[in-house]
Amino acid sequence: MPSPAFGDIVIIGGGCYGSFYTGQLELARSRGRLRYGRLIVVDRNPSCQVFQDAPETGRQRVCAEWGTFLDGYLAGPPLVAFWGLVPLGSHGESVLFTLVQVGLLWRLLEDGGRTQLHWLLFGLAAGLGFWWTPTTAIGVAACGLVFLLLAG
Repeated sequence: MPSPAFGDIVIIGGGCYGSFYTGQLELARSRGRLRYGRLIVVDRNPSCQVFQDAPETGRQRVCAEWGTFLDGYLAGPPLVAFWGLVPLGSHGESVLFTLVQVGLLWRLLEDGGRTQLHWLLFGLAAGLGFWWTPTTAIGVAACGLVFLLLAG
């Protein structure tokens, strides 16, 4: 089985937990269990535990406030495309929320199914779907159109 490959891995905090995770990631890399481009450790304290260790190949130490670093890193050119795709969510989430919405729509179209509870559940499924994966908007729009055509 091929080892998972990542570009940059960022660890926020170079103290106790940061040094533990840095060590685990570097150990996995040295054993061929993980591949990554850079391991970036960010801490505001220049004398944190990770910064005192001997730097491994591929490790970058950044001494900065976490928020300042993240503002610059997350808005940087390499991640603009990545973060543009992250909000789309996964196909599994999209399918799950769309199926729930279709099931609730079917219930709303039945006689006696138009209770406040059913509308609330449909709204909750749509809202959670939008939260996890905005592509469920297509399912909500389709359900709305079907409802208007069949219940109207």
